[in-house]
Amino acid sequence: MSSENKASVPSGRGAMRLLHISDVHAGKRLHGYSQEEDLAHALAQVVDVCRERSVDCVLVAGDLYDTTQPPDYAVTLVDGFLRDLAEAGVRVVAVPGNHDSAARVGFASPLLAASGVHVVGPLEGPVEPVVLEDAHGEVRVWPVPFVRPATVRAALGCDAPSPTEALAAVVDAMGVDGSVRNVCVAHQFVTSGGVGPERSESELTLGDADNVEVSVFDPFDYVALGHLHRAQKVGRETVRYSGTPLKYSRGEAGNDKSMVLVDLGEKRGPGDCDLSFELVPFEPLRDVRQACGPLEELVSPEVLALAPADDYVAVTLTDDTLPLDALGRLREAYPNLLSLEHAPASATGAREAEVRAPDPGLDLEGLFAGFFEAQRGHAMDDRQRAVLAECVALVGEGE
Repeated sequence: MSSENKASVPSGRGAMRLLHISDVHAGKRLHGYSQEEDLAHALAQVVDVCRERSVDCVLVAGDLYDTTQPPDYAVTLVDGFLRDLAEAGVRVVAVPGNHDSAARVGFASPLLAASGVHVVGPLEGPVEPVVLEDAHGEVRVWPVPFVRPATVRAALGCDAPSPTEALAAVVDAMGVDGSVRNVCVAHQFVTSGGVGPERSESELTLGDADNVEVSVFDPFDYVALGHLHRAQKVGRETVRYSGTPLKYSRGEAGNDKSMVLVDLGEKRGPGDCDLSFELVPFEPLRDVRQACGPLEELVSPEVLALAPADDYVAVTLTDDTLPLDALGRLREAYPNLLSLEHAPASATGAREAEVRAPDPGLDLEGLFAGFFEAQRGHAMDDRQRAVLAECVALVGEGE
């Protein structure tokens, strides 16, 4: 085991304190808006928690970047984050996710390891642990990059036809010693008994054929997972997705974001380790939320005073007819408007009504009036009928 992968971490608590985050997605845009400031604000909170809560090591479970070729500002942001942690004396263990280029993420990893920042690249053989030590002995942190069966077959020369068998082969090659504390950092879609974790609307295509059964991780006392945006456990309490530091889609508006603070105490034997964890909330610079109602209500001073105006807001208007310049007025009220949908409250029943063939005896004006009522849930008023009659007359003159 190389010396740069081993370090003694003094701790007055009698426990090794870890902080688990994932899916940073530096460089990601939200409906065209750059979230550079928002992410910098969130990562600064990670550093603050490390200092205030005396964290020994930060675990980053994949997807540091949103693309394999991230923009310059995203690289600078992650670089500054890792540098701040190193300067605070906090160790880091990070793995590449499916959005990352594993080779790029792992560039210069031996040099970084000398500063206590362990960022692994692609799987090229058996995983080597980063070893931390405290009063209770060793904590072995096993960094597993995002892998698919073909990757594992090439790296380990084994037969691994399915994702579960591939991860099992990776774990078997580690030779995990159950007498010491073991932590795994991985970026995979993990299921329990075939039941998948909760996903946001932007993640519904994840999983399915790529799922890994949670039992593969039985040798580990804590498993720091990345890949999904919602914080949750999988199977047991000590196998957890931390979720993202930011809300990256409007479907995540109702999701609270947090980091996982883990204390690893004494281990008395395999499966018997003193462990506790706490979800430490992120405070967003700008929140992502949804607003629903008529236009005049949503732009009223009373409603605007309820939350910061520069939040990222997805709006659904319930006016019977779409108001004139609705988009312009909403952008003035909500400068970071994500989207505008029109769902008239009175149209709900009409949309659920049985579709019937139109009366063949109706003229053009009658046909359109019927169509309007079916879509809007109410008949046209006199002004609308007058406009319709004028349009029908113009069409007749052009024939």
